[in-house]
Amino acid sequence: MSYCINPLCSLRPNNLVDAKTCRGCGDGLLIEGRYEILDILQSADPHPWQVFKVIDNQAQNFERFKILKTLNKYISPNPTDKEKEKLQTLERLFDREIQSLSVLRNAGIPRYEGMRFPLPSEGTRPKLDCFVMELIEGEDLGRWIASNKRLADITKARIWLKNITMILQYVHEQGYIHRDIKPTNIILKGNGKLALIDFGIVGEINSTISEKKSHTQVLDNHYAAPEQMANGSLYYIQSDFFAIGKTFVHLLTDRIPLPGRMELYEWKHDVEFIDTQSPDNGLSDNGIIPLLDWLMRADYRDRPQTSQQIIDVIDYLSKPKSDGNFPNARDTQELILGVQKTGENCPPTTTTLVSEDKPTPIVIPPVVQEKRPRLLTIISITSLSLVAMWMGIAITFKYPPFAKKEQSGSEPANTTKSTNSSLPSVPVKEVLISFGDRAIKDYLVGIDREKTEDAIKSFTKNNYSSAYAKFYALWEEQHKNLTPGKSTDPILLIYMNNAKVRYWQSKPPEKRKVQTGIQTIAVAAPMTDARGKHILYGVAHAQNKVTQNNKLPDKNIEQEPTVYLEVGIVNDENQQSQVTSIAEKLASNNITGLDRENRQILTVIGHYASELTCKALPTYAQAGLPIISPASSMEGLPANCADKYPKVFFRTVSSSKLEASKLIEILKTTGASKDLKIVAFYRKDRSGEKGYSQNIFNSFNEQYNSKLDGVDLSDENKDIEKDINEKIKDANVIILFPNGKTDDASAFKNSLLVIKKANEIQKSNPDQIKLILASNPLLSSDFPVADFNGWKGKFVIAIDWYRGCGNPDFINEQKILWGDNDLDRIIAQSYEATQVMSRLFKDNISNRSDILTKLAALEKLDPKITSHVFKDKKDITFNNTTGDRNGIENRILVTPEIVPGTQLRFTPLDNKQCR
Repeated sequence: MSYCINPLCSLRPNNLVDAKTCRGCGDGLLIEGRYEILDILQSADPHPWQVFKVIDNQAQNFERFKILKTLNKYISPNPTDKEKEKLQTLERLFDREIQSLSVLRNAGIPRYEGMRFPLPSEGTRPKLDCFVMELIEGEDLGRWIASNKRLADITKARIWLKNITMILQYVHEQGYIHRDIKPTNIILKGNGKLALIDFGIVGEINSTISEKKSHTQVLDNHYAAPEQMANGSLYYIQSDFFAIGKTFVHLLTDRIPLPGRMELYEWKHDVEFIDTQSPDNGLSDNGIIPLLDWLMRADYRDRPQTSQQIIDVIDYLSKPKSDGNFPNARDTQELILGVQKTGENCPPTTTTLVSEDKPTPIVIPPVVQEKRPRLLTIISITSLSLVAMWMGIAITFKYPPFAKKEQSGSEPANTTKSTNSSLPSVPVKEVLISFGDRAIKDYLVGIDREKTEDAIKSFTKNNYSSAYAKFYALWEEQHKNLTPGKSTDPILLIYMNNAKVRYWQSKPPEKRKVQTGIQTIAVAAPMTDARGKHILYGVAHAQNKVTQNNKLPDKNIEQEPTVYLEVGIVNDENQQSQVTSIAEKLASNNITGLDRENRQILTVIGHYASELTCKALPTYAQAGLPIISPASSMEGLPANCADKYPKVFFRTVSSSKLEASKLIEILKTTGASKDLKIVAFYRKDRSGEKGYSQNIFNSFNEQYNSKLDGVDLSDENKDIEKDINEKIKDANVIILFPNGKTDDASAFKNSLLVIKKANEIQKSNPDQIKLILASNPLLSSDFPVADFNGWKGKFVIAIDWYRGCGNPDFINEQKILWGDNDLDRIIAQSYEATQVMSRLFKDNISNRSDILTKLAALEKLDPKITSHVFKDKKDITFNNTTGDRNGIENRILVTPEIVPGTQLRFTPLDNKQCR
């Protein structure tokens, strides 16, 4: 720790790293015995407070970073009444910020940590008031603008605008007004969502502030509404809307808005995503400029009256019209006129706010509005009359936007209706799910970005024939240019087949053999991790079997699919912190077609890590949404994680109990069975946790009838290196059971230390260590190849499926589709999960409850589902109590082998296992 909290200390950040007290002022550097200050985030005038990033030494590892905020309560020895009043006002603001953060519970708002404490005056340090809140990791939009210049992605602009408006809607409904919205107070999180921070001058609805100057001094006049600048105690919810508009002026133009200026039209030539084909000479930018202009009207009564009005306009802008084009400026202006007219005396409306937290029905109260001058009313009515006259002429003469345009692939009425019409209809983009209608950051690697965006644009405009051809061309180009060790991207194939499915669904029923609607599943996995991509390889292959009618990808879109199987892709980033929110959105999300019929996501395939599946399972269970996991192997997962809910969990991977059993089998048959000195390493569960690592260790102990204590591999163990060196020096068998790379990847990382220490012993005493028994997470390319040199036959992992034991037809198809994709068990088990769903959909099973019934009784299905991935043609069935895949109890033991070219592979201990 090196940073001093004393605002009057000149040394502050220049202490030694290990210092306990500040060498400048003598203050202790550990606050309240637990907080170490890492950095100061805010300290410049006009702010009367300071904000620090700190480490909380009493928090769990993945929650150690926090925000500490302080208020300097210094007052001169003989203060004037004005100084006293100013301090009192600042204290009220500080109290109000704590009060608001303790009430607000939203993933887009920092959480109050329940820690408030005073620091008394000491030495040169003045009296400070302090509180601790959640650190929302990410980049504020001020820095984002500095790095990226202007926001040129119209889709992202709409998503961000809606995201921040929905957070603000929640804030307003809880009775608060933020009053200080600007780019630096909006955080872009790692998951692409926004967060609103700095509630330092938060106000209460229907409240006033007594000291005018103390508030105007902290307002940023580039973003503050005119009524706030004129009178610091005067503000409305519309004041926040004005600040949002100014913030987006800055984002779209990379120009700091002028104080008090509202006319975005003066700057619209600086907006990059201008549509040169629009009727108003390329100045429409898909209609977002009139919306921002509405937010920034000089009179607050001329702005939107509720957040919902803004959201409704954004939703309108986000959907193509019947001619395939998106609304332009003129369309938006007409809509706003209509909203203004109907919203003047709006009755109470019940709506569902869909935020990053669980959707909660909220009643929006009517807006009490002052009587408008009669002249303005007459002007408004006259304007509306002229607009109505113009619309009549436009429709008659087919003037845009009313001209009809033939659009290939537009959807007719969907024959499959939603099975739960009470669920809120949430735009797909709000859950970061992609069907081919949006690019997913960092997914498509080594693919022409411009061509990809062109294909996505066609998909977004519902021109599915064109999108199909473009995605196929990208796949074909990548396939032709493959080099050894490289693979094509599975996302392209999923996007292409989704386009084909939607194209065929758009045809009249009489032209189709398949009369079911589109049946949608979602794949939730860490897409920036190789294992996430492997899940996609399996799913994409199985989808291609039914959409291409058992053919390889084909240019011909006219070959009808046998099942209209659509796959949505969701990146869960292997983060426990966001998986519940993802699960809620997948459970409640409806995909809305142009006909406004909704379809649900019928099944989730994923997640990779048991910890994520465990955390998401109650949400899936409550919604009756089936989940099939190809990787989560924690024993008793439904009972441990969602025992009070209906059974919705199934998996094509076997359990950790079987994994441990197979490892014990090799332990009992090895020459090391006498005089064993076993040392175990795993990640211990914390209070309230359920994790794979602890689970397999417990299973091993129980089945082996041993009382191994084991060493905690996580960073919670401060003596981890010392423990490893001490425990391993006399051992002849090592048990190594880390968890996967989730939020806390320390156990995975510290496994390297165990292997390195084992290698040191191996060099000095080759006969000491007889066996290293390890778990599946160590089937990873993250380890240096040299670390496994010399461990063939002694380093053992038990797996479900091995390439050399697989169905040759399946293996050959994979090779043709992808090239060298490092075919493994995850791909095979993901394929099986999708194969099951394709079979059920072929039987016209298309609602969640029927799917759950059938999944629990696959052995009764006629004909049965025979796996494509196994050589011995195993039937796929599930245990209807545990959800485990039946028929794969005989695990395959593999060991590391370094092949020419310094490549690491795991090969069977005994080739006879494949029989």
